[in-house]
Amino acid sequence: MILAILLLLAAPSPDAVIAQMQQRWTPACETIEVVTDLTAIVRLDAKGFVKGDIVIVDRRTGLLIDPAKPESASPGAIPAAARAKKAIVSGQPYRSLPPQLAGQALKVDFNAQSACS
Repeated sequence: MILAILLLLAAPSPDAVIAQMQQRWTPACETIEVVTDLTAIVRLDAKGFVKGDIVIVDRRTGLLIDPAKPESASPGAIPAAARAKKAIVSGQPYRSLPPQLAGQALKVDFNAQSACS
């Protein structure tokens, strides 16, 4: 039992990397009512660089935000997603990523209401 608890506590966590990404995000606080919740799915390589595409979802609608299809997004979603992607890309390399998590999908939530308060 104690060994199981110690293993859980020692498990690698992406929390530090996710916090860095969230801190770099600068939402448009003057339009906070437009888009308040986004989720980014991102993979990082072993050196802490973004690997592949960053997928952004509007958590209020559950829809993928695709800049090529602006009609499918809620108002303000595309600029908010662009700012989230910029925050992720500009922070690399993420040297605090535990090696065991390289290549795994990380879920990063961006909440404008929290960031703007």
